Amino acid sequence: MKLALTFFLLAIQMRDNRDMQLNCSNFDDQSRFCEMHESTLGPAGRLDIEAGRNGQIIVKGWSQNSVLVRSRVQVWADTDADARMIASQIHVDTIGAQIRATGPDLNGVVFSDRINQRWATSFEVFIPWNTDLKLGSHNGRIDIADVRGRIEFESHNGGARLSRVAGDITGTTHNGGIQVELEGDSLRQMDLTSHNGSVALSLPSSLNASVESHSRRGRLETDFPVAVSGDRNRNDLRFNIGSGGPLIKVNTNNGGLQLKKR
Repeated sequence: MKLALTFFLLAIQMRDNRDMQLNCSNFDDQSRFCEMHESTLGPAGRLDIEAGRNGQIIVKGWSQNSVLVRSRVQVWADTDADARMIASQIHVDTIGAQIRATGPDLNGVVFSDRINQRWATSFEVFIPWNTDLKLGSHNGRIDIADVRGRIEFESHNGGARLSRVAGDITGTTHNGGIQVELEGDSLRQMDLTSHNGSVALSLPSSLNASVESHSRRGRLETDFPVAVSGDRNRNDLRFNIGSGGPLIKVNTNNGGLQLKKR
């Protein structure tokens, strides 16, 4: 009963996002081609989204019992004809619970005039609040808002920002920081790794959680009163927030951990 009440209150706190962010009026004016696509899918318990080699992923929770996929295809090329040719080879696939962008492999290809040709596909996806997510981005940031399911993400070149999320959260960035704003007290667990970047967590003042953190080059900054144990010389730290509870595990190589109370 208590868990059901918690998720009911979370549903009230989650935003019903309708604002559409991606468009072709705010893209790089050096690109030769830009086109928007939209498709609507039925609800899925889990979505797997892969942006391709270049492009960001934006996921927003809403109250609709459907999934809206908005994709923006951009191409940089020397001529309009080259751009259209490359764009014709880019495909956005929405098969089952998978959303994928595929296209020609132009990595490292340089033409006679020494201008690199490249393409990018960015996604803006609106999903029911309780959808589970698995997101992958190579060159582009990841933004997630108002989702309370199981969240998994990995970004190679780009940070990650999670706003008003709850549930089970696991994520890695290789070059870029991680920002998480936790909504409510329904955290199941959180496991975050940033190889080059800091991790900043915005947490409710009423949260009870246990924290394990390791940082090779970074320090802990916290708004919460904590009694820290572990090997301080190796920056392997353990402590409780409040009376302790679900585990928050954070690993950073070049960056610290910030715990902000709100």
